[in-house]
Amino acid sequence: MKLNIAIADDHPIYRDGFKTFLDSLEIVKEAFACNNGVEIVELLKERPIHLVFMDVNMPIKDGIEATREIKKLKPAAKIVAISSYENLEYIDKMLQAGVDGYILKDAGYEEISQAIDKTIAGVNYFSPRILSKLSKRVFHPNGNNGHISMSEITKREEEVLKLLCQGFNRHEIAEKLFISEKTVDKHRENLIAKTDSKNSIGLVLFAIKNGLVQL
Repeated sequence: MKLNIAIADDHPIYRDGFKTFLDSLEIVKEAFACNNGVEIVELLKERPIHLVFMDVNMPIKDGIEATREIKKLKPAAKIVAISSYENLEYIDKMLQAGVDGYILKDAGYEEISQAIDKTIAGVNYFSPRILSKLSKRVFHPNGNNGHISMSEITKREEEVLKLLCQGFNRHEIAEKLFISEKTVDKHRENLIAKTDSKNSIGLVLFAIKNGLVQL
């Protein structure tokens, strides 16, 4: 499937260079460039966009507010935050807004391509430095994840969790564990409930904290 991908960033040199790279990818049907949050929200109203690379700080409407609006308007659209900031405050705000990933502006072409592949497949993607920062404290509005015991996680749920953390999608996990995709979804729902996580990001952090996976 060919993808429509957009970049929203108020810095012309970075934005135009990013779009040029997107145009060069075989998987991309059409690439779009927007200057701010207002423009990207309007674009999503007019065109079917599969993935947005969203700058956090933009004039008129920032990436946080634009992400919130897009997730309400087009829940299926994937959004990857792009920023020069590694500040946990910015990261948390974008996570709360509903982003599917977070990369830094010094990310290379290979990492950007990986972010596209992962998020379109339904897997959250984060730059290694972002994951490193997040792993130092469990992300949750109430900060409860760190108090959940591994004894509450079944062996099968642990297997699903490890595969999720390795970047496998629901179809791949189902094949590896010889279970249905619906069963994978059920295990994921149970894991989110048991770990008091908001989403898959919280599950990854829970796994890191409990030594199931390493950065």
